[in-house]
Amino acid sequence: MELLSPEGLRLDGRRAAELRRLACRLGQARGADGSAALQMGNTRVSAGVYGPREPAQRPRGDPHLGEVRVELAFMPFSTSERRKRTRGDKRSAEMAAVLKELVEATVLLELLPRSEVVVCVQVLQADGGVLPAVVNATVLALADAGIPLRALVAACAAGSIDGSPVLDMNHAEEIQIGSGVAAAVRAHDAKVLCLQTESVYQLDAFDELLRSAAAGCAAVADFMRRELKGQTAALAEKMGLT
Repeated sequence: MELLSPEGLRLDGRRAAELRRLACRLGQARGADGSAALQMGNTRVSAGVYGPREPAQRPRGDPHLGEVRVELAFMPFSTSERRKRTRGDKRSAEMAAVLKELVEATVLLELLPRSEVVVCVQVLQADGGVLPAVVNATVLALADAGIPLRALVAACAAGSIDGSPVLDMNHAEEIQIGSGVAAAVRAHDAKVLCLQTESVYQLDAFDELLRSAAAGCAAVADFMRRELKGQTAALAEKMGLT
């Protein structure tokens, strides 16, 4: 299957450096202190944040720091495999561990002593780029909940087709070329906080993919800022502050 046309277009009509369509709804999950329903192409993720609140169990770490608990699940209908997934399956557990580390590095836990923040993520539809979608939905939900963050963090993946980098692969592309390099970076200084790949690359090729993924992260961060500013403006208008 040819993934790039002679005109440089991908199977879904995008160019190499073009992201899939992004869409987001904030603050619509009942019972959550903050939430985000994010769509990247046909990949759909829902994230809810609960807290900060009193921990359900005695803190196991530094009592002067808040704790983070992450629950992540793929819905049974989220992939074409149509098999039942549970919170304990390997893929969910690995992704939850990565997400927990990233949240711990992003949230100002020193401002939340003796408290916990619970993040619950559901992958509703998996059509490529799942980890970046999970990260982006979680960060938006944390911001919607008013959780103090060190920085806005955005994630994106880049792969290679015929030696050229392409952004934000869908499932069909991932089947052919792999999931590529997924990165999560701080928006204000482009520092890489999380980097994941399942492939082996030459150093020059890896650097090119990382630069491409970072550029995608910057574009995603712009989208996230617009969504959060729009949400803030809507809340201010509702409260009669404008």
